[in-house]
Parts: sequence; C-alpha cells; structure tokens
Amino acid sequence: MKLERENISVPFYELFRLNAHAYDSELEQALAEVAPDRQGAAPPPLATAGIAYGDIIMRFPRNSANRRYVERMRTDADMLAQVNYVAYKYSLDAADLCRLLDEDGMFDANGALLVDELQMKANQLYRQDRKREEERERYLARTQGRGEAEAGSSDQAPEEFPVMAEHYLPVPAQLAGRCDIHQYNMLMRNEPHTRFIQRFFPGAVPEWLDRVFERIDLNYRLPAPVINVLIHYVIGMNDAQRVTRAFIDAVAANMLVKRIDTFEKAVGYVREQIGLEAEKERQQTAAKTGAAGRSRASRSGRNGGTGSRKPAIPIVQDTGDTASISPERLEELRKLARKLDGQS
Repeated sequence: MKLERENISVPFYELFRLNAHAYDSELEQALAEVAPDRQGAAPPPLATAGIAYGDIIMRFPRNSANRRYVERMRTDADMLAQVNYVAYKYSLDAADLCRLLDEDGMFDANGALLVDELQMKANQLYRQDRKREEERERYLARTQGRGEAEAGSSDQAPEEFPVMAEHYLPVPAQLAGRCDIHQYNMLMRNEPHTRFIQRFFPGAVPEWLDRVFERIDLNYRLPAPVINVLIHYVIGMNDAQRVTRAFIDAVAANMLVKRIDTFEKAVGYVREQIGLEAEKERQQTAAKTGAAGRSRASRSGRNGGTGSRKPAIPIVQDTGDTASISPERLEELRKLARKLDGQS
C-alpha cells in the first residue's frame, strides 16, 4: 500500500488568497455617507490679525529667554492662531505682540503659551492705548474749539432754539430766584455744557466733574442740550448720592443705548426716570410699613394680647383668719413630737 504525503509546511498565505477584484458598492456607499459623522464637526476657525510667523520672529529680540518658545510657532499652527486671535481682539500690531510675548510668564516650563496671561496683558495695553487716544482727542477738540471761537468771534451770535412749555423742567433749588422757568430751560437748551454747569457752583467746577462731562462730550458724542439735561438730572435734582463718577457714566451710557439725541428726548427720559424712582420709593415704603405691622402683630400674638409675657400663676390669698391654739393643745403637740423623735 502506497502512502501519500501532504506537505504541511506551506505558509497559509499561499494556500488562501484574497480576491482583490471583489467590490461591494453598497458597503462603500454606506461608509462614505457616515464618514463626516465619524470624523466629527471641525471647530470654527479663530479670527486672526493676519500676522505671519516671519513678521513676529523678525521683530523678536534674539537674546530673549522666550525666543526658543516663539520659534516653535513656525511648526505649531495652533499657537500662531492663538496669538493672532489675541492680536485681533485687542487691535495689536506685530511690534505690540512681540513686546507682550517677550515678557515673563507668557510661557510655562514646557514652552506652552499661557493664553489667559497673554490676554490679560493685551487688555491692559489696549486700555492704556484707548486712554491715550481719548486724551489726544480731547486736546485736539479743545485746540480746535479755541481756534473756531477766535475765528468766529466777529460773526453773529449762534441761533437760539425755543423750548415748548410741555418740555419745561423745574428750576433747581440752586438757581431759585436767579432765573424763571423759561429762562432756565432756554439756557439748558442753548448753552454749551461748560457754561451751563458753572451756574450750579459758586466757584470753580470740581476738576473731576469737569473731566467726566468733557469725556461724555468728546468721546460719547452726546449733543450739548442732552448733556445739559443730564447735568440737571444729576446735579440739579439736589441729591448728593447722584454726584458720583459711576452714576453719571451709567446714565450717559443708558442715554447712548436708548439713542437720546435731542433735547425733547432727554426731557422725556428724565421724567421717566423720576417716575420710576418715585414708584420704587413707594414700594419700599409700603414694604417697610407692612413689615412693621407684621412684627407688631407677631409680638401681640406671642403675648396673648395681654401685654405681659409671664404666665398667670395663682397666689395663695391671706384671709387673716388664724385660729388661736390653747396651751394644753400645744403641750400635747410637743409630747407627740418628742415621741416621734424617740424621746419619752
């Protein structure tokens, strides 16, 4: 009998071969449809200032300790995008950005950018630049105003605008007796705020108050009649709590948001605010009165309506009827007491 031998040393990949020509169209279509969901939504791109890596590294100091970290932006697109977003947010150019990246504490020990620290420094720089810009605008406005005043001194007086009776505001106590209601409202409608505010002070206007209204005039661009109505509301109402920088700035910002740009709108705004304050005061008074009434009722209920918090305790009355004891009875009681004590 002849035995047949089978060679089992043949590798399996020679025994089985994949069919490379087979193609499942339905499977490929299903995979293509779910591919975007499997990848996930891409994060939205950050706004950028468009500062390239070359613009940053060209201006960055060579001997800076942070230069080796900044050089990583050449291959780290995320870091470059983050610094460009901060530059876009706070209107920084390449020189300002390099100055901030050169400061201590902008990178951790591993060289990663500390975005929160960069944003805090950028915000401080932004506020300083804005403050300098406001001061420059005020200086230019004052210079231009003096030039226009000198040039127009020989011209005719500016036109006066009338004030209707329904838009009259009452004369403040500081100006009582110095002008009537018509004269006061004509001044408020036609005078510049620098002259109108001087009427409320016997001497010079406080410097900080003058700066506040100057900023409202030059930076907020509120018209002069609106600023005068604001002065009436803040100073003329004779409420010391109003004369603060925060309150004046809040009212001016509220006027800007509500687009108060005429004298008539400003008068309506002031009357509305006065009505709201009066209603709020009435509600507070009613709340205090109700709380006081409830407190008195609670005390009366605890006291039982008698006005005394001590309980009623019966007291033994002294009737005055004391019976006299005879000597014989007293002697018997003594003997009984000695007997009980063991004494015979």
